[in-house]
Amino acid sequence: MFMLLLVAAATAFASACTNVVDDAAKRNANTVQSNEGGQTGTAPEATETDQPGKDAAQGASGQSEESRESGMNKQFLFADIPEYDGTNEISITLDGKETKAAFQTDPINSPFGFFIPSVLERQDFEDGSEWSFESRNRLTLLKFDQFGVNESELKRTNDLLLPYAEYVGSQPEGGDSSAVMTSYFAFDYNGEKYGICFRYFKDDEQRAVPLFLEVIRTIRHVTLP
Repeated sequence: MFMLLLVAAATAFASACTNVVDDAAKRNANTVQSNEGGQTGTAPEATETDQPGKDAAQGASGQSEESRESGMNKQFLFADIPEYDGTNEISITLDGKETKAAFQTDPINSPFGFFIPSVLERQDFEDGSEWSFESRNRLTLLKFDQFGVNESELKRTNDLLLPYAEYVGSQPEGGDSSAVMTSYFAFDYNGEKYGICFRYFKDDEQRAVPLFLEVIRTIRHVTLP
């Protein structure tokens, strides 16, 4: 009697195992059929190539860099230069303070002038004039070819000047290890190409460049008699 009960129990256990295997096989088969029909219960893991948001972000970043170098959304300093109206003095803002600035020209080299604050010192030479800040940082306006620079060698490296469309580029004075930088602007007026040069020591850049920028914003065209 005991033996009969043991055999019956073993038979029931084997039957239960068979049913579990059959049920699992059926579930797998249904999943395969569902995948073949384009309907899946579980989304596949996304890879880098399956993430359009990442690609879009990379594209936007690339476009931003491209527009940064193409001159889009830049400020134009010399697109519409006003005529000088005879005003001798105006106020300009330097370091957050209103400062008086007097009109000065360099008639030897160009028909333009600026309103110059007293912090800049005028220096006159036989071939023209320039304005200096603390004697060693200088602002000069000439016809562009008079600077004798190769425009293709200039690089737009000065972050303070990147927002301006007429900023051509900068280069060290006298070699890559120089402590002095020169930065150039170029603009056309009545068929002539003019240039503005900022010459400044790297140690003075944060003071000299903003100062020179405020001055060149005041440019006026002077009609000679």
